[in-house]
Order: sequence, then C-alpha cells, then structure tokens
Amino acid sequence: ASPIIVLDELDKAFHIRGEADPLAPLHALLEPENSSAFRDEYLELPLACDAVIWIFTANDIAGIAPSILDRLLVLDIDPPTQSQMRQVQASLYRDVASAYGEWFEASLAPAITDRLSGISPRQVKRILDLACASAASQSRRHLIDADMDAALRLSSPAVKSVRIGFVS
Repeated sequence: ASPIIVLDELDKAFHIRGEADPLAPLHALLEPENSSAFRDEYLELPLACDAVIWIFTANDIAGIAPSILDRLLVLDIDPPTQSQMRQVQASLYRDVASAYGEWFEASLAPAITDRLSGISPRQVKRILDLACASAASQSRRHLIDADMDAALRLSSPAVKSVRIGFVS
C-alpha cells in the first residue's frame, strides 16, 4: 500500500525554543533508506514508511529548512487567473446557496461577482455565507449590494483602538 499523507501549510509549523523541532522527523521520513525502518518515538513502534507519498503545501517556503526543501520537489503554483477565480466564486456560491435548497438563483449577478474580485477564496466563502443569510432574512432570492455591504462589514477584521487610562 502507498498511503498519501498531506501536510498542509508546512510553513506554519513553528519551533519553540527548547522543544523538539516538529519538522525534524521529516529528515528521516523523506529519505528512502531511513524511512523503510522509521521508528516513531511516540508510539515506540517501527514503521515502514518508504512507500508513503508525501504532499506538502506552503504559502512561502522561506521559513522551511533548506535540509527539508532539498528532499522535496518544489512546484510553484500561480494564483488563479481572473477567469479561474470567477469559476471558484461560482462554485463557492453554489455550495453556499445549496444550504438553502432551491431558494437562491442559480448564479451570481455579474455586479456581485465583480465585488468579490481580488478576495481570497476563504474570504469569498465567508462573505457569500453572510450575504446569503442577509438576503434570506429579507426574503430575497438573489444578492444585492446591501447584502454584500453587510457581509463585507462583518467579515472584515475590525481594528479597534482600545484606550486605557485612569479616572481620579
């Protein structure tokens, strides 16, 4: 068997001073000679990991040790084109709208899609969730600018200035 193991966002693994490096076992696991008789320190079991297919994702490889990168085939993936992003938005809208059954129109209006331009897929999903909830609460079967305004306002991280002081 050749299991596939995906470690998402490898660049976000962090090493706490004085603690073991969480990526250190990869040095042995990614070398065929060592991975065939890898010993898991926690389970205290020998594991044959030489048939494992490893897939790692990262937003930035700058923080990943060169000794790990040297064992990998690094593929740069370009961000989606505007056309591809519109397809992603349409797919996310279908997923969000499906939670409401047949309530919402089958596709987004071009004006709404334009407002989602330049926003990451994760944020687009959150915005569409909020916008659909807004529209449904108003018994509308389609999204309008007011729904988007409310969703964008709610999904944007609010940076609030906290004042501290003393009253005498």
